[in-house]
Amino acid sequence: MNKKPTVTIGIPAHNEEVNIANMLNSVISQEQKSFFLEKIIVALDGCTDNTESEAREFAKKYPIVELIDDGKRVGKRERLNQIYDLNQSNFIFTFDADIVLANGFVVEEMIKVFLNDEKACLVAADQIPVMTGNFIGKIIYYHHVLWDKVRMTVNEGDHIHNLHGGASGLRKELADSFRYPKEITSDAGFLYIMAYKQFGFRYAKAAVIFYRTPATLDDIRKQSARAIFSRQKELADYFGNWIYDLFEIPLKYKMKGVLMAAAEHPIFTLLTICLGVLIRIRPKEDRLIQKGMWHAASTTKIKL
Repeated sequence: MNKKPTVTIGIPAHNEEVNIANMLNSVISQEQKSFFLEKIIVALDGCTDNTESEAREFAKKYPIVELIDDGKRVGKRERLNQIYDLNQSNFIFTFDADIVLANGFVVEEMIKVFLNDEKACLVAADQIPVMTGNFIGKIIYYHHVLWDKVRMTVNEGDHIHNLHGGASGLRKELADSFRYPKEITSDAGFLYIMAYKQFGFRYAKAAVIFYRTPATLDDIRKQSARAIFSRQKELADYFGNWIYDLFEIPLKYKMKGVLMAAAEHPIFTLLTICLGVLIRIRPKEDRLIQKGMWHAASTTKIKL
């Protein structure tokens, strides 16, 4: 067992009482054929609900669970920095608290990528949306499906839009090489660029996680305000204007994705295109984003 590479899993969590137990159960159930799970760090970020008590009950049952609970709300960016600082394992994985790992082999599939490719320093899981069932929710769900069909085929998965930030694995060397600066609110965009400079990003299609899509226009506008395409300027200010090229998706991929989606769901595809235009033009302003925080989309917090 000691010869296996070691893994620490970090989970930043703000008011996730509905999903945190599910998330932790899906983590603790992971098969450990190619790695040894040393620690699970739950970084509580100023929770005002029962997230802390749910996580503490889990920690009583599983001693490898360690809680960070200082009572402050500092945002995901700073919690990720804390998790990286505490990591002593060969690999550090971070998962959002409101997702669920699809099966017992998600971490295993991501570890395989590292073990088979010594240049890989960052691996992203494949994120599958789960619909929240009303008419607006269906439009938003198919908006995510359409975007998935577009992004998945670009450059064999090596693309900035394939790192959502909800399920990532890093070599310790990469995690030790940087900390998210305060002027950056897109942790996923910053992380991708750090790995891209080493030609080290990989996309693990076989590692699947589930996440819930919003069910209201207000919530999808909240999400779009912090989306990676909305944070390009701050990344360009930090790294240089060359990073704008990383966000570009050639028209042929966009057309291919639209045609694939339209063949399956023509009406919803048209509606999702209209929705995409709307949220690009009118994202919801959220002043908390500049502090590395944001107002939660409440309809994504339904239990998965």
